[in-house]
Amino acid sequence: PLADLSGLTLGRVRTEDISNVEPEILSARDDSMKSLEQQGATIKSVAFQPFDAQALRDIAVLILIAEGGTYHQEDLEARPDQFTEELLTRLSAGLNLKIADLENAHRAVAAIKVHIREAFADIDALILPTTPHTAFPFKDGRSTYQTDFTSLANYSGCPAVAVPNGKTSEGMPTSLMVMTPPHQDGLALHIAQTIELFAELNTWPQKFRPSGA
Repeated sequence: PLADLSGLTLGRVRTEDISNVEPEILSARDDSMKSLEQQGATIKSVAFQPFDAQALRDIAVLILIAEGGTYHQEDLEARPDQFTEELLTRLSAGLNLKIADLENAHRAVAAIKVHIREAFADIDALILPTTPHTAFPFKDGRSTYQTDFTSLANYSGCPAVAVPNGKTSEGMPTSLMVMTPPHQDGLALHIAQTIELFAELNTWPQKFRPSGA
């Protein structure tokens, strides 16, 4: 059946070990977890070792700007005016990183990658909020916390999918991220579809709604 999750063990990630999350996002997550449990899944709490998400993200950015700077080096030198000032500054800095700093960045990312993948030893998928907060006005600028959870998929190299799962009292949409072990993309999509179908968000027009949903 479409929504049958029998035999699957899903990990509810302890968000407090990573980032502060808006209460209504956590409430919507818990409702979704109950739906998954009703479809046959076993829910297990997963705790990551506490880490500074902001500090790790800043370290990981060193790898991004080093690779980006190297890839675009020819254009940076020949056509610097074709880059925005911010991007030019970042990529140029990437070309001037110390080898020791880059090596330390790779070590830090490798360590969290191992820790995340170890969680799949006895579970089939990790479930956590996509972001710690709902959407914010464009005029408020970028949030430094918005990638606290999605970055875990980048660090670990695991497939992940974000799916809408509810709305706050103010009508703002909430979302969950499903992350599975490498090469388990189909499983991530299956779980995400189940979350969406039982969130009652009317995302499926009735005439096209899958049978059994």
